[in-house]
Amino acid sequence: MVDIDDASRRTEDLGLDGLASGSLEYPPFATEEIHFADFLNSLDRNSNDPRYRAEVAKALADPSGDDYHYFGNSQYYENSEFFPASASFQQHFSRYFAGHELNAFETQTKLANNTSVKRGNSRFPDSEDRNLNSTVDTENSYFQYEIPLSKRALDSLAAPQQVDDYIVGEVADADGNGTGWYQVRIPVQQYSRRVGDIQDFSLIEFIRLWTTGHEVPFTARFASLELVGSQWQKSEAITLERETPFDTTGTETVLTISSINNEENAETYLPPVGAVVSQSRLASGRVQNAREQSLLSVLRTWAQASSEPFSRRRIPDLTCSSIPTCACLFTPTDNWLTEPTWPHCRWKKVVRKPPCSCAWGRTRPMITTNTNSRSPQL
Repeated sequence: MVDIDDASRRTEDLGLDGLASGSLEYPPFATEEIHFADFLNSLDRNSNDPRYRAEVAKALADPSGDDYHYFGNSQYYENSEFFPASASFQQHFSRYFAGHELNAFETQTKLANNTSVKRGNSRFPDSEDRNLNSTVDTENSYFQYEIPLSKRALDSLAAPQQVDDYIVGEVADADGNGTGWYQVRIPVQQYSRRVGDIQDFSLIEFIRLWTTGHEVPFTARFASLELVGSQWQKSEAITLERETPFDTTGTETVLTISSINNEENAETYLPPVGAVVSQSRLASGRVQNAREQSLLSVLRTWAQASSEPFSRRRIPDLTCSSIPTCACLFTPTDNWLTEPTWPHCRWKKVVRKPPCSCAWGRTRPMITTNTNSRSPQL
């Protein structure tokens, strides 16, 4: 917790420089006004440039530029002395994460007097020791991934025939129209470059995000940032297979496992038959369907009759209490487009049996295994 002396109204929540701004409770040597007096005296307070005068006013109020301001603080962002042309969307968030002085919940409630909304963003004092190991970390080793942000590049990479990149596609609505949002899926082992002496993924502590190449400020919004993972193993033997008439190890058969849901794939996703999709009511009063997700398995390029099972291993550190296992055996025939031999789906029941539907497309077979992402099972 942040330490506050109620009698003297002093606190340790003063930013990384340890200096107070605009406060009479601290001795002069501990204030930003005295420490940066030479800098403040060098400012031209009679300039005719309104933007320069605004920056001078901000510097006089907060010489270190480290005061915390909640993005809804109208007392600060609607002050014409600081923002003569009104604060932009980006400026409203400029002091939310970067401001460290009086950014704790308790200090905002007890000590902040330059805000219309006393709402902090931290319960502990700010520190440069991000991993809390009480050591100065000098190593700068990491894996780097690059994603183009131009609209033209995103549209090009989102094309269905482009499959060897991070851009999955543009998210469409239920009518198939583009929404301007793009789904990006980055396999962590397929990095663009490796920096430093890092060798593997056994110890990854932070994710750093930055942009380059733009000449003017821009706003990038993220619907969600998720770190997901699955563990799969290919079975070496299939119980139901009596004989393999061909050598399948040399074929170009490819089994692809992915997920599909009603948010990122609204134009193609259909809930499992009989599934009850929960709903939540937003603050505006509008009712919204919760996220519904299913497992999508695609088997491509059958050169010979073959069998490709897949199963999912249990991951102990997940919150799922049980994970069922599915093995599907395909025996395609020469005329499978007109008279398909349906696969035999066998489920190992752990708690309950999720619905499993096997469908055949005109260009390739497809198994769709539907499981509710909100249940204790995957």
